[in-house]
Parts: sequence; structure tokens; C-alpha cells
Amino acid sequence: MKLGIVPMMVKLLSYLIESTRGIPGSMFGFNVNKLKPNLKMAVHRIGIVKNKKANAALAQRKEVGRLLADGKEEKARIRVEGIIRDDFTMEGYEILELLCELLAERANLIKTEADCPYDMREAVCTLIWAASRTEIPELAEVKKQLTKKYGQDFEAAAIRNVDGCVNERVIQKLSVQPPSAFLVVNYMKEIAKEFKVDWEPVEAEVVDPLAPIPAPTGTTVTSGAVSGPDFAALYASAPPAGNAPSYLPNVPSGNLTHESAAPPPLQPSLSRRSVNTYTNQPTHYYSTRSSQLVSGQEYDDAPAPPAQPAPAPYTEGLPPAAPAPATTVGPAATGDIPDFDELTARFERLRKRQDRHDQDNTSFTF
Repeated sequence: MKLGIVPMMVKLLSYLIESTRGIPGSMFGFNVNKLKPNLKMAVHRIGIVKNKKANAALAQRKEVGRLLADGKEEKARIRVEGIIRDDFTMEGYEILELLCELLAERANLIKTEADCPYDMREAVCTLIWAASRTEIPELAEVKKQLTKKYGQDFEAAAIRNVDGCVNERVIQKLSVQPPSAFLVVNYMKEIAKEFKVDWEPVEAEVVDPLAPIPAPTGTTVTSGAVSGPDFAALYASAPPAGNAPSYLPNVPSGNLTHESAAPPPLQPSLSRRSVNTYTNQPTHYYSTRSSQLVSGQEYDDAPAPPAQPAPAPYTEGLPPAAPAPATTVGPAATGDIPDFDELTARFERLRKRQDRHDQDNTSFTF
């Protein structure tokens, strides 16, 4: 008997909730006494958030001015994008503040009308849409009360912006889309002018005013100070490879009769290297020889070129080379290795010793 009472009580409670959902002022339905105070508190909260963001924007502008003065343009662009997004958010909050004041003044009309009035449809849908996209917790309670008043279908249509019922300016201001490059550059100009920073943008950077700022790449971001050797300084002192000729001009053979040594041939791998590759061959060596050959002077008058040692073969990590096989059977240069006749004599002596040993064993057995 007691077990059957519980389901009946649950059904009765659910029936009461459903029957009183649309009644104004009921415990489970729309309550205008909760809607109006939350609208006024939302207006007050929006004012606090705007002041907070305005103070933060001043500090961010000073930071952007310092970055522009230090030449850190990419970091300044990222900070400026955040400043623009905060400005858009504050503009959207101002529109929401006006809509909250409008609904608070017409709360009695919302209470008496069963359906949403046509002239208040945009304001109601905008507050429902923006409740989950802002930092105003009071708008969540406003959304809850409006949903109880007009139903779940009305809430879903407002969230999906069916028939464009949400204010377009609020959608644009609260959007997460990055700002255009044109707007970012203009913000940076104004900040540089405000803090008296000598900075001018490159006009070729902004091709499309509505295009967003591109992501930083390796060519746009300046290299910072890092530990370790400065490789750019190491290669800066190297002479350009374009000064060295890739070949020697053809000259008569009579001019080279008194030359002590022929120039070393170029390695095949050098011809396939890029122009900016630095080789170990000194540049003045080829330039001196080519100038003398073209002018017709002989090498007797010029100083001898410095001897270039042959590069040692690369043997790191390789096994030791095997000895070369002997090409002759004759006597070796050293007396350590016996010749063929001596080996034959040793073999005969060993065989005779073995035969003698076998005979001794046989005689002992008999």
C-alpha cells in the first residue's frame, strides 16, 4: 500500500508543475519579480565590466607603445588584436545594456501578453542569444525566465537566430572573428602617435582592408638573442663564392713550360654547389692566376702558389683495411715468411717423424 503512494505523488507533482508552468507568478513558471531585478542587476554589472575593461585597455596601450618602440612589431600586432576585441565587446555590452533597460521598463507588458510582442521580439531574442556569450551572470537568469514565458521552441529559435531575430550589431561585436588588417594597422598608428613612437607601417602589407592579419612567419619575426655561436657572424667574413672563376681560361702551352707544378683540378662536387656555398679553396689563388694568364705574363714572374695538402680520406667509423694479397711466390723482402722450398722440407721432416712414431708403436704392440 505504501509503495503505491509514491508513484501517485510523483505523478501529481509533475501534473502541478506542467499546469502552473505558464501561469505568471507561479512557483515553477514565469516570475516577473525575478525578471525585472535581474535586468537591473545586469545593467549594473555591465557598467562594472566596461570600467574594468577600459582600465585594462589603457595598460595594454602602453604595452603596445613600448613594444613598437623596441621594434617588436609582431607582438604589438597580437596585443592590438586583443585591444580591438575588447573594444568590440564593450560596444556590444552597451547595446545589451540598452536592451535590458528596455525590457525592465516593459516588464508589465511581457507579463500580460501571452506571446512575445512584435516590437520586443528582437530585444528578447538578443538577450537569450547573448546570455551564453558574455560575462554577465544575471543574463542567465533573464534567459531562464524568458524561456519559461515563451517556451523551449522560442529559446531554440533565438539561439539559432532564425529569421534574423538577433540584433546584427551584437552578433558582429561579440563575434570571435579576428579583426581586419586595415583596422589593426590604424590602431597601431594611433597608439604610436599617442605615445610619440616613431613607427610607420609598410603600405604594401595591407592589400585587402577587410583581410585579417596573417600569422607571423620566419621572415616577419625578427630573431631574438640566443646563446651559442653567432653563425651569421661566422659566415659574414667569408668571401663571396662568385669572385672565384669556375674554370681556368685556355692559354698556350708555352707559357706553362717553366711551371713547377700544375694547379690542382677542381673537384666535381664543387660545380654542383650553390653560389653562396663557401669552399676551402682561397679566392685569391684563382683570381691571381686568371689575371696573369689573361695579361700574357708567365708564371716565372709570379710567386709560386701555396701548396695545398691533399685532404685525408674519411676513415671515421670504418673497419681497418685488409692487407693486400701477395702477387709473387718468390722469397719475401723480410725473413719472417719462409719460401716454398723451406715449407716443403718442413713437411717432409714432419711426415718422416710421424712414420717413425708409427713404427715404434707397432713394434711395442707385437
